Amino acid sequence: MRFLFGAGAVFFCSVTSFPVQFTNTVIPPIKKIISYKIVKYYVKNFPSIIVTREIKKHGVNTFYYFIDRDSLSYGITDKWGSDDFTNNDDGNVHQFNTLQRLQSFRHEPFGNGAEKFSPENQVKIVLTSDLCPTSRPFARNFYECLIKFSRRTGRPVPIVIFFSGRWIENHPLNLEEIKKYPINFIAGNHTYDHPIISGGYLKELLISEVTNTERIMIENGILPSYLFRFPGLMHTASDIDCINSINIIALDANVWMGEHFKNWNVLLVHSNGNAETEVNAFTNFLEKPGKITFTDAFKFLELSLISTNN
Repeated sequence: MRFLFGAGAVFFCSVTSFPVQFTNTVIPPIKKIISYKIVKYYVKNFPSIIVTREIKKHGVNTFYYFIDRDSLSYGITDKWGSDDFTNNDDGNVHQFNTLQRLQSFRHEPFGNGAEKFSPENQVKIVLTSDLCPTSRPFARNFYECLIKFSRRTGRPVPIVIFFSGRWIENHPLNLEEIKKYPINFIAGNHTYDHPIISGGYLKELLISEVTNTERIMIENGILPSYLFRFPGLMHTASDIDCINSINIIALDANVWMGEHFKNWNVLLVHSNGNAETEVNAFTNFLEKPGKITFTDAFKFLELSLISTNN
């Protein structure tokens, strides 16, 4: 029996705050998946846990992807069986859990600039990077500069890397390099084919783009988070409702290199090799001293909820 964790949480402990360390994004690959299904099960003895994916591999136990709806930790396990689940959300009778609050936030992604946080003295950055499909090798210097910065400051930079499924398939050696880097990353979903659709996705297409990428991540030893970025940052309210319905949370970007930083920023730097100017500007930026704090995406989500409640 195995548990493969994301978000650095210890499973079955009482966790009430958002996770701040990201470990175990790199997991043993689950090869030759024969069935990958969206499900919605609740674990009988742990009411905060929701199972959202059922993963079957020939000849072995079924794996389940789960999210703790209170702490937002997540992982994959083959410990459970059908007798451990119920279709009734008994644990939700007396509480409005964090995952539900995120899903009901609004019909827009987080990080699009609509958040209204209290002014602060420091510039805070949620660092994200997109690996869109391309034939070019990835921007190795982007990741190397993160490693150097972390060693210099003693503070690993948390980053969400949004993988497209086709990039993973076309760049297996680059992926292995990223997996070996001593960086503090979680894996976001950037669709399989990177379709940019301004008028809204067909529901079946969007779900397929999401789940195909999740499956490819798992087969290649990457634990997907439930964070998602739309290609081209193009989406409709119906698209947001669709991904929320399969327990995915959308994260946009509100600043790029060369723009004026706000007090809270979701910064996007493409590291797929197609944006050399962005990467060079970012590496130069890391060399400059200043009151800059890199923070994780979960903290950003937490503050977004707090600011909304106020």
